Amino acid sequence: MTYETKVDWWLALLVAGAIVSGPVIAFAVAPTRDEGLRAALYVLIWVLPALAVIFGLAWPVHYEMEERELVVRSGLFLRWNIPYQAISRVRRTRSPLSSPAWSLDRLRIDWDGDTILISPKDRDRFLEDLAARAGLERRGTEWVRGEPAG
Repeated sequence: MTYETKVDWWLALLVAGAIVSGPVIAFAVAPTRDEGLRAALYVLIWVLPALAVIFGLAWPVHYEMEERELVVRSGLFLRWNIPYQAISRVRRTRSPLSSPAWSLDRLRIDWDGDTILISPKDRDRFLEDLAARAGLERRGTEWVRGEPAG
């Protein structure tokens, strides 16, 4: 099962604004044709690397529930494989730390001494699916590994 990332409109607007602002400023201050050509070159120097970073590292983002692990994919190059049995805790957070998530409506997943923040669009369904696959129980506001019977 694949879950898409939730996208906060303001975050998408912020990223788009950061990319567009450089070229807009370059053309706004280029009153002559020669300066316009320089501005076009500046656009290439500004926009192409920004798009390469976004599509290489940050878009698209999705979360795949595979047979034995949760696979988090971000852009073309980033991938985390998190075995279900290694997950110790999941909780909701609004942490703004950099992560494979396009929303601040996030889940923090702790596993094997590591942490990742994600933002599935259908968070409740994602949590139900993950809890069933990873053997997690809800305790208050978080999901934790169930205690073995014994």
